[in-house]
Amino acid sequence: MHKKTILMAGIFGMLATTSVYAEEFPIEGVTIEGSTEIAIGEVDENGNPIPITIGNTLTEEEKEQRKPVLSIEETGEGYFVTVELSEAGENNGDALVDLTVTDSGGNEVYFEKVASIEDGVSTTGFTSTVFLPEIEDTYTFTVRTSQGYVREQEIHYAPKSVSSEESTVQDNEAPVITYSGIPEQAVLGESYELLIKTNELCDITINGMTVYNATEYAYTIYANNEYDITATDMSGNTSRTTVTVDTFVPVEQVSQNIVQAAEQNVLPQTGTTGFAILVAGASAICVAGGILLFRKKKEYEVHISTDREEQDE
Repeated sequence: MHKKTILMAGIFGMLATTSVYAEEFPIEGVTIEGSTEIAIGEVDENGNPIPITIGNTLTEEEKEQRKPVLSIEETGEGYFVTVELSEAGENNGDALVDLTVTDSGGNEVYFEKVASIEDGVSTTGFTSTVFLPEIEDTYTFTVRTSQGYVREQEIHYAPKSVSSEESTVQDNEAPVITYSGIPEQAVLGESYELLIKTNELCDITINGMTVYNATEYAYTIYANNEYDITATDMSGNTSRTTVTVDTFVPVEQVSQNIVQAAEQNVLPQTGTTGFAILVAGASAICVAGGILLFRKKKEYEVHISTDREEQDE
């Protein structure tokens, strides 16, 4: 036969003051034999004592009502956080303790202590501005109370990049096209590079050939012609210009120019003329040397002829 231990109202009064979160309450000096239940004098219709459970008797709904109230608002300059005790928590003497923010890996990125239980400070509400790291992630805001109630709220934060901010500004300006690399003279049959530049990323087209998302395009020129250049930026603005190339000349003309320059002690600017220019230059020098020798020979023959005529007289 099981023994039932009946506790008096005085013992029950002591137990009633225990924390609401205690799951078990060991009572020194009290031994319960044969039963794990405690009866407090109430009996059922058959006269048997009615056992009760000693511990946290709050329902889940009541626990939810004890949790603090957490509000988070994005302001563009951080997150504005408002925390208040619930009415049920305030009525039961609870107090706010701290606010913690962690990332998805559980790393603490923000902490604020709002009350000190040791110092007897009680806080029922506060506001704070929280600045999150410039890293896209899901962050958890956690508020605790002195009685152990916790309220959590998740925020997914994606920092605004500079490029996205700039993309919101309407671009109505056409790109600027510049070019360089055209020599004053070049030999027919050879080539040189025309370097095209823009002041922003563009799709650059010349003579039907296009390079995309670039600020430079080195296009090879082979002949005299008019070359149409088009540049379209990422916002759809377009600029156009035409380059007239008339610098290619026959090698004979280049040779003549070199001879004339040699006589004037002036070197022409020929750009990239390559091996053909060297050959033409060498040929021109030979021709010039031959002309000089021919002139000297003529002068010598005339001088000899004059001397002979004087002797005959």
